[in-house]
Amino acid sequence: MFKPLLPLFPADAVDGFRHSGMFALSNPATLATALAAAGLTVQNDEDVDCRTAFDDVDAAVHAFMVAGPTALAIRHSGEAVVAAAAKAALAPFVGSDGSVAMPAWFRVVLAQGASG
Repeated sequence: MFKPLLPLFPADAVDGFRHSGMFALSNPATLATALAAAGLTVQNDEDVDCRTAFDDVDAAVHAFMVAGPTALAIRHSGEAVVAAAAKAALAPFVGSDGSVAMPAWFRVVLAQGASG
């Protein structure tokens, strides 16, 4: 969902997303390094598939508009522009009843310290 919004962010922010924020630990090696630095060892690392659902497009747009990273795009490109881009990006996920259902996944990592 955020990929279509990337052109609405300042250019330097997009590169920064790879090093901080919600995408910073998405690379398994980066996460393992950070956990090791904290004295933790990965016990289990899995992706969990789920669906993100909203009653309608307006509710979905609102949810994305209040997400932390989106505030930066709004400051850079304007609220109306970002809202329109979010609505367009959601179009493939709108059902015949007007509800929005998007595939999603979350990474769940179980790590343990040396003392167990």
